[in-house]
Parts: sequence; C-alpha cells; structure tokens
Amino acid sequence: MMAERVTQFLFAISLIVANPLLAQQVPIDSGEPEWLRVSDTDIETRPTTSISHEADVGFSYSGEMGVDQGTRDLGDQDAFNSYVNYTAAFPIHESIQARVGFSWDRYSFGAPSATPLPDTLQQTSLNIGFDIELADKWLMRLEAAPGIYSDFEDISLTDVNVPVILGFSYFVNSELQWFFGVSADFRREIPILPGVGVRWQFAEDWTLMFLLPKPQLQYQIHPAVTAYVGADLKGGNYAVSKDFGTDIGQPNLDNEVVEYLEARLGGGVNYKLHPAVTVGVEAGAVMFRQYDFQDDDLTLQSDEPVPYGAISLKATF
Repeated sequence: MMAERVTQFLFAISLIVANPLLAQQVPIDSGEPEWLRVSDTDIETRPTTSISHEADVGFSYSGEMGVDQGTRDLGDQDAFNSYVNYTAAFPIHESIQARVGFSWDRYSFGAPSATPLPDTLQQTSLNIGFDIELADKWLMRLEAAPGIYSDFEDISLTDVNVPVILGFSYFVNSELQWFFGVSADFRREIPILPGVGVRWQFAEDWTLMFLLPKPQLQYQIHPAVTAYVGADLKGGNYAVSKDFGTDIGQPNLDNEVVEYLEARLGGGVNYKLHPAVTVGVEAGAVMFRQYDFQDDDLTLQSDEPVPYGAISLKATF
C-alpha cells in the first residue's frame, strides 16, 4: 500500500516539474541543494581553518483530514510540524570536512480519541558526518543521525535509532550536477533505499532541483527573492510507548514501531533578509498521510487533500 502511494505521489511530482519545463524555455537559479552542495566555488575555495555554521527553524500547520482504517472512519485529524536543525562544519584535512550538529523534529496531531493514532511523533538526534573530496569533480557525504525517534511517552532503548545516508555528487559544470545516494534505516519497511537526483540550471533564472525528499522547480524573481513549486515527502519511523496499545484496547500495538509518511504539493517564496539569513513562506496541499504498524499489518490513512501553510528561517554564518 505504501509503495503504491509513493508511486502515485512521484507521478504527481513529475507532472508538476515536467509541465513548466516543457512550456518554459527561459532562465533558472543556481541555488544549492540542501542535501549535498556542489559548485565550482565549493571545491576551489573551501576554507582551510574556519568553522561554518548552518541553522534553520520552521513551523507548519495542515488542516483536518479524515482518517480511515480500511472501511472504518476514525474521525478527522489536523497536524502541526515544528523543527530545529543546526550543523557546524570544519575542515580536518585539505579534502575532508567534518559535520556535527543536532536535529529536533516534532509532529503533533489532533488525533481522535480511542483510536490507534499517536498524539505526537518526535525525533531528537545528533548529526555526525563527513564531506570528502574524492576527485576534482566528485564529492562524497557520509552522515549518521543517532537519536531518539518515538512518541516520547516512555523513553527506552526501543526508541533509539541510527539512520545513515551515503551520497555522492558529480560536478559536470556550474549549470549541472548529479547526485547519487543510498539511505539505510532498518526500521523502515524497505531498509535500504537508493536514489538519484539532479540540479540543472537550464536557463538564466530557472533551476530544476530534482532531489528527494523535496524536489523543486525554482525561479529567481530578484537576486534576493526566489519562488518555487514542488513537493515534499515527510515522515519517519517512530516507536510508540509500552502502554500505547493497552490504553486503546489494542495491546498488540504496545512498543511497536509506526512508519509515518506525509506527502505535500505546494509552492513558496524565499526572501534573503541578509546574505546570511533567508525567510521562507510556503502553502499548498497535503495529499495524504499514512501510518503503518508493520509488525501488526495495520495501516491507517488519510487521502483527502487539505491545505497547509509553513514558515521557515535559515541562517548561515
């Protein structure tokens, strides 16, 4: 079921991205991908002694969606999402840069009572990794995020997880970069997931950033203002408490892991208040939400699109 919904979602992404590209053969922006940045200046002017910092915070709200368990209607549910990320990067060798930071990501749901829906799913993790220049045009990133991924009702070793990402980027030129990677999360239904992405500046003010989980088509309105349309796959794997199922009359769900997936389609604007500070606003539709208790073959889903709105602030220094 989840694979089917991801396929439908990726098809929707292809329509959003492909139609403007076919219709528009004029300018693109040279913005950097969030997952693994590559540019000629990155390689040639990487600092040798300084420490760089990145920090971003964000908040979003999405409206009420009906939740179904098969043919059973469980009621309506809205959702809040808040996150804080910070990373410090510093060179440890002329071709190796270390990355250390933390992430906090929280989903709060207006869940109907006495249903197998958690009120909160939360991640608090360290981010530890390395960027390595393998060759003139190749960079590699290895990153692990050990932390607690759960409903934070009662914390134990069951709540601890260590997702890992290994990625490679190939710098063709200043307009085109390719990305190849694999993510590992052994709590996920599919533990190892490969991926391919591209950043393509196909015209002066237009950039295609086809990088999951957040592919975008960007248009630079002004040197300080960039608009975009795209999609966003959000979610993760979280352990619920030892009494989660007992409290709702389904003890088989105690201490289980739920895989949460949310898909969004929308657009927004990023405005640079300062060369180092960017504020963003975004709106669109949540296409579906899904909760999958894999060990118990229980899937809850919402598939009636509802609006969402989001704000964010990002700083680099």
